[in-house]
Amino acid sequence: MDCKNAVGKPTAYALHPKYTVTPFVHPDSYSGQRMHFTENDLWVTTSDPNLRYPAGEFMNHSDGSDGVHTHGNKAVKQTDIVAWHVFGLHHLPRPEDFPVQPVVKTGFQLVPFGFFDKNPTLDLKPPEGVSCKTLQ
Repeated sequence: MDCKNAVGKPTAYALHPKYTVTPFVHPDSYSGQRMHFTENDLWVTTSDPNLRYPAGEFMNHSDGSDGVHTHGNKAVKQTDIVAWHVFGLHHLPRPEDFPVQPVVKTGFQLVPFGFFDKNPTLDLKPPEGVSCKTLQ
């Protein structure tokens, strides 16, 4: 479904990543072969109930032959999609970490974009009997 607002622009959500992670392991290493999903920060695939985990069904026992990277380059227009956002962090130990680990955050924001045809607050009536002069 192509939803557009009053000015003809599509409605959507914008993904604002907080932190992305670059793997420390070599892609040809044993661990690197099982984590192909970290090669991109965002994967978009067609919806498939059999694809439930970006690294495949059993990552710890995987040879790297399953997961989101094997889903292929299928067309995603006019179909249900799944967006796989890869985020994470690395913890490099510091002297400040002992004896208590400080908080380390990661995540993302999903922000609506273009849903309103106009600003809904611009048509509010000012309070009765109040003007800019009386508020001073």
